[in-house]
Amino acid sequence: MYLSMPELLDFHLANNPDFPLYVFANDDSGSQTEIVLLEYIRAAHRAGAAIRATGSAQPGEIVAIVALLDAIVYSAIITGMMKVGLVPFPISTFLSPDGIAKMLQENNIRRVITTNSTLPDFLASIREKLDPTYECVFEEVPGLSDLYPKLGKEKAEDDFSPLSDLPYLSDEDLAMCLHSSGSTGLPKAIRFNHRALKSLANIHVVLETRNWENPIRFSGFGLLLFHGSGIGCYITTPLYGLVTVALFPPTVTKPDEVPIVATPENTIQHLERTKATVSFIQPNFFRNFARSEKAIEVLRKQVCVVTGGGFVPSRIGDYLVSLGVRLRVAFGATEFGVPTLLSLEYLDPQDWSAFAFSKRVNVRWIPHGEGLFLCQFLTTDAYQPSVENLSNERGFEGNDLFAPHPTKEGFWRMQVAC
Repeated sequence: MYLSMPELLDFHLANNPDFPLYVFANDDSGSQTEIVLLEYIRAAHRAGAAIRATGSAQPGEIVAIVALLDAIVYSAIITGMMKVGLVPFPISTFLSPDGIAKMLQENNIRRVITTNSTLPDFLASIREKLDPTYECVFEEVPGLSDLYPKLGKEKAEDDFSPLSDLPYLSDEDLAMCLHSSGSTGLPKAIRFNHRALKSLANIHVVLETRNWENPIRFSGFGLLLFHGSGIGCYITTPLYGLVTVALFPPTVTKPDEVPIVATPENTIQHLERTKATVSFIQPNFFRNFARSEKAIEVLRKQVCVVTGGGFVPSRIGDYLVSLGVRLRVAFGATEFGVPTLLSLEYLDPQDWSAFAFSKRVNVRWIPHGEGLFLCQFLTTDAYQPSVENLSNERGFEGNDLFAPHPTKEGFWRMQVAC
C-alpha cells in the first residue's frame, strides 16, 4: 500500500533527506539553488505549525487558500496543513468573488489563508459577497523566510521544532479539496480523501519515469497550485516519484511582492538555466515557440515536452516535431487524475497527439457514434477517482469524446473537449 502524504513526509525525512526536491536558477550565471527534502519537509512542518496556531484547528477542517505565492511556499503550506490534519483548499484567484464566496459557504469554510497586501480589493469583494451573518476569518499566510529561514542551505543540525500531537488519519479522511473550473457555471469543490489522493498520485508519470534509464529533472514553470496540474507537478510527482522539479525562483520576499508569471520567453529561459530534461508546458505557448529559433533549440534537447489542458494546433505540433521536438500530450482532469502514459518508445514522433492509458486504470469505452467514444474510469482497489458519477457502478464518466488511433491499438486522440 502507498503511504499517505503525511506518512510520506516522515518517510522521506528519515530515508531521503538529501534528495533535491526543487531546483531554481539564481540568475543567468549558471548558479542554481536546490531545496532538498530535509529543508522542504521542515518548511511543511513550520507551515502546519503556524496555521494550526493562528486559528481553530480541528482535524478535518477545510481551510481555503486564496493567495499569490511562490510554488515552494504554496506547496509547503498544502502539505504542512495535511500533516496537522487540516484540509487545504487552494482556490483560484481568477474566479469571481461571488463564486468563491459561494464555495466558502457551501463547504462551511471559516478560515482563508491569504496574501492581504497583494489582493486587497479582491478579498474585500469576497467578504462583500458573503452572507452578513457568515463568520469567516482571513489570515495572512506564512512567508518565505518563515518557512525557509536558510533558503537552500538548511542542514540537519540547524534549529528545528518538529510538529507534535498529530492526529491519526485514515484513508477515508478528507485530504484536500480542489475545484472545478467554473467555465460552465459556478465552481464546485472536488474532495479528495487520502485513498483517492494516493491512487491518483501513483498512476502516471510517477511510476513510468522510475523505469527510465536516466533520472529526469522535471519542470512545470508557472503552473498554479490551485489546479490539478500544479498539484501533480509540484507535489505528487516529486514526492511520490522522487523526482527533482525545476521551478521559478521565489520572488515573494515581502508582503507586497508577487510570484513570477510564466511567459513563453521566461519558460525557455529557465528551462535552459535549470537544465530540466522533461517539461510540462501549457498549450497556448507553442505557437510562440514555433516562431522562435531559441525556443526550438532548447526544446529539442528535452527528453520530451508534455502538454495538456487544451489543444496545440496540429500544424504547430507537426512543425515542432519535424524539427526534432519530442512532443507528447497528457490527458487528465481533477476528477480522475492524469492516467496517461508518456509512451516515448511506442509511438512514431508524428503521432505526438495520441496517448494511451495506464494499465493500472480500468478504462471502459462507450460508443457515441461516428467512430467516437466516451471514456469511463472505473473504481478498483488500486484506483479511486475523486468523483464518482456512474449510476450502476462506481466510477467516473467525462464528457470528452475520443477517436481510436487508426493503426496503433490502445492509443487514442481527443476529438471534442466538452
